[in-house]
Amino acid sequence: MLNIEIKGSCVTRESFNYQDKKTYKVSKYIFQKPLKVISTAPAALADEAAIIRDIKLQLTNNESVSDFVLKQVDDSFSKQFIIGGADYFIFDLIDERMPTLKIGESYVERRPEIQKVLESFGVDFLNEPGSADDLYDYIDTFIEGLQEYYPLDCVILHKAFAQFKVSDGEQLVPLSYTFPDEGHRKYSARRAVQTNLFLSSLYEYIEKKYPEIHIIELKHMDYYSTHDHVYGRGYYHYNEGYYKDFLAELDAIVSGIPYDKEKQRLIAKDNLHLFKLQQNVLDITSGFETDRRLLLTEIPDHKPVDALFHDKNGLRICKIYYPNGAKRGYMFYIRNRIIAKVIVKEGQSYIYTPDETGKFAATVGWNPQGYRLLREGSQYIEKANEVSIVINKLQRVKILFRKDDFSILLYNYNALVARHEFQQAFLHTARVFAANGKLQEVLYAKGYKRAGRMASSYKYDEDGNLENKTDFYLDGSMYTKLEYNPDGTYFRKIFYKKDKPHRAVQFQNNKQAKRLVYYPDGSSLQQEVDFFEDGTRRKVTIFDENGHIKRVLVRESPRENLSVKDAALLEV
Repeated sequence: MLNIEIKGSCVTRESFNYQDKKTYKVSKYIFQKPLKVISTAPAALADEAAIIRDIKLQLTNNESVSDFVLKQVDDSFSKQFIIGGADYFIFDLIDERMPTLKIGESYVERRPEIQKVLESFGVDFLNEPGSADDLYDYIDTFIEGLQEYYPLDCVILHKAFAQFKVSDGEQLVPLSYTFPDEGHRKYSARRAVQTNLFLSSLYEYIEKKYPEIHIIELKHMDYYSTHDHVYGRGYYHYNEGYYKDFLAELDAIVSGIPYDKEKQRLIAKDNLHLFKLQQNVLDITSGFETDRRLLLTEIPDHKPVDALFHDKNGLRICKIYYPNGAKRGYMFYIRNRIIAKVIVKEGQSYIYTPDETGKFAATVGWNPQGYRLLREGSQYIEKANEVSIVINKLQRVKILFRKDDFSILLYNYNALVARHEFQQAFLHTARVFAANGKLQEVLYAKGYKRAGRMASSYKYDEDGNLENKTDFYLDGSMYTKLEYNPDGTYFRKIFYKKDKPHRAVQFQNNKQAKRLVYYPDGSSLQQEVDFFEDGTRRKVTIFDENGHIKRVLVRESPRENLSVKDAALLEV
């Protein structure tokens, strides 16, 4: 049996759970450790033992954290990683996407628990995102240190990438079907492209500078991320075939017998084409709101959706639903009363409007060839570009057709109160107007899927000033809410978890002035942080769950260290 030491993520470690014979044993696993963390000296911390103890206490409150992860905290501060003595050392660079905390000249991985404890002890640190800006130097430092334990012909680089296909249990679908294409989301087509380009530059650097290192790179089009992976869905959680092929490549390196590359060559061009296609979509649509509508046309028919929107008074505005198969529909309301219903089924689109009794008395239908008709009772009347339907003396609906797109305008007391715009039969934008014609709210639909953000709502005051912007998840729960001052500057941004406030940021002249962190139930503050104008922390106040102050740290200028304001508070 050969011993293997691994630095990397589950893309490498998981392969060893698929051995037919126990040929390999993982003797050491360095997990979620970017090279910056491994390649820098320990941080100079006066209260290191107490800090690590408090971090572990915070982590143990998270049920998903294991003893293995707790051990990783010790390693990050002590910098005791590579132990040597194994037959081979395998590493991938998936963890380089992780953000870090810079403490002096040292780095540790950025976890919320670590950050909270460092703040409470007054430790100065900087948040640094995962990037390739200066990573090449850390690669050199890492490999130079690695050679103290292993010759490079016993080192293997696993060139792992994000997969662009996902199994949902029934079929393989593009990544954007499963995860919304929003740059801030952890798993999205946009993020996958960016990460793969980032990883490619790092892998290429290592291959050119250290040719002695063995390479494992799998390119088969049969590979995909799977919905039933032990660690959940994500584009680094591969199907079984990937892991078994990885082991076959490893066997070839160990035995010295070249692995049959024919399987890889047959599909390499197709895989490259798919990668470039995703990259081109990213480049073409970057910075344009119109790229959101692409997602609205890519919803798997077998996934049911039911989303209901309300106005600020709690009255229904719109309902979107996908009951089954290829059928989907929309309902529109004025003061909770249905005034229009849209059905799209098997390429045909229909709009039904009710009479005063609530029965659907008029229908507009059309298909991709552009044929449109209006039904009133049993009479069909062909129309060209628009249809006006009078519900009663006070309410009417006007439908405007533009090629494959259309708009529904809703009138009440002869005033336009709402306009809903569709692109390729999917709701794209909804606008709500006051009786005086001023805009009250705009809703941008960004994709109706089981995971991720669903829509953004912009609300305006009577003078037309933007009051707030709210982002929603699919179930209608809030993700973020950004509030504005009358002059258009930021006032406050609130982040939610399960509709409970998680943290909030208050602004002054569009700069962060205060940060509030709440306990999980959202009922009380856990931390209150005040900032200097340059963005450094001026004062940190820590509260217990009853709202009592546990600790206060303060400094008079950014150049000073944070210190306890009142020593007696430490005894609270």
